[in-house]
Amino acid sequence: MPANAAAARARVMALLHSGFCEIDETTLDDVVLADALLVTSEPVTNAPRHGAGITDFAAELARDGPRITVADAGQRHTPSR
Repeated sequence: MPANAAAARARVMALLHSGFCEIDETTLDDVVLADALLVTSEPVTNAPRHGAGITDFAAELARDGPRITVADAGQRHTPSR
């Protein structure tokens, strides 16, 4: 489990590097890298603030691209109508 958003981003960067070999900030499209790191940071940052902490984190390369999953300990709330 990553301790914070920076650690989660580092794991995703390592995953992208392992899956695509020679990528880094200079060889990967800046927009793609920024998007991947943003979609990592947001739920990891929000889980402790709004969901009572991270209970699971996974990052993997799926057939259609990177897949990042974050679960938290909060209860699911159904919006009132």
